[in-house]
Amino acid sequence: MPNLLLIPTTIERRIVEPYLNTRAPNQLANRSWQIELCGFGLVAAAACTVHNISLHRPERIILVGIAGSLQDSISLGAAQRFDRVTCHGIGVGESLGVLHRSADEMGWSHCEAHEGRSAIGDSLSIAASSSESSGTRGGRLLSVTTASANKAEANIRRQRYPDAIAEDMEGFSVAFACAIADIPVQIVRGISNRAGERDHAAWKIEDALQSAVDLAIELMSEKW
Repeated sequence: MPNLLLIPTTIERRIVEPYLNTRAPNQLANRSWQIELCGFGLVAAAACTVHNISLHRPERIILVGIAGSLQDSISLGAAQRFDRVTCHGIGVGESLGVLHRSADEMGWSHCEAHEGRSAIGDSLSIAASSSESSGTRGGRLLSVTTASANKAEANIRRQRYPDAIAEDMEGFSVAFACAIADIPVQIVRGISNRAGERDHAAWKIEDALQSAVDLAIELMSEKW
């Protein structure tokens, strides 16, 4: 039963897989870790993660991909591990002029308590790790239904979640599926861009993913 390294898209996988083979070839050669796609966005990531769990029955899962920074202190091209992930965009209100109310704020759970499992709200904790690499430990990841379209939208999210380090579109769904299946998960994101920056020429996708792989390799050999 291999552990799973989940990657959202083929674009990211084309960078992650060969770099991982260069930096840690034994991880894939001995099949202790298997790479699979989890899909793009909250819906696909949830469904594909459940499918991959059913197919492989992994003991651990690491999600690796890119994210947009919500904190200017995080350098582009760096990698970040998160200790909690929050869902934003499911609830009421979505435009810049309308205050969004989350499922929790509406009095709803994303998944109610059932058969001894606790209810799941807007946020999930991530398995603790012994990794203490500088600048890579902990923090909140904001998983969104749509990426910030511009700086104004990114600023609204910063004001609403002042401790959020970055935004992605899959982390909460992968963590959700792992919580239901009782599988430890880590989320590692390479910071490719500033949230709200839509000019891909300014992004550092390859640097970000290579940094994310380096951090993921550390986590592969640790207990969590």
